[in-house]
Amino acid sequence: MTTRYFKVLHKSGAFIDGVFYPPADQSPDVQESIVALEDVAPGKEPLWGVEVDVNGNEIGEVPAGVMDKMSDALANKIAENAGEKAADPTPPAGGKADADARKQVILDTLALLDHSDDSHWTADGLPSVKVVSDTAGIEVPRKEITAAAPDFQREAA
Repeated sequence: MTTRYFKVLHKSGAFIDGVFYPPADQSPDVQESIVALEDVAPGKEPLWGVEVDVNGNEIGEVPAGVMDKMSDALANKIAENAGEKAADPTPPAGGKADADARKQVILDTLALLDHSDDSHWTADGLPSVKVVSDTAGIEVPRKEITAAAPDFQREAA
């Protein structure tokens, strides 16, 4: 088993196994933003960050998903409500709050999809899993998209 380390760069953070990791630029301790992942296949690196060594020194290239305009729009939308209540720097792992926050990220991402852009949709009018995952900065399976917004489909032009 090989462990690789990734620093969270995506502005909305990353959810891994029900645990929220804040972006490195918003965390007083960069170690809180480093995620250890086992056996990550080449080409399957997470879209929400960059590979680092165990000390947090960058050794990989920043993936395109982190710099995407839709990702920035999602992060800005999430940040609009920031400051109303101070965020707990150590949210409970796998709790309802994490599940609710993850669902909200998915809903916010869906709201950013362009109904006139074919690449955002499947032939059946469902949101593209790849586009949703890339924009949200987290792996989002089809069943989770459907659970978050069961009736969400592409609007007719």
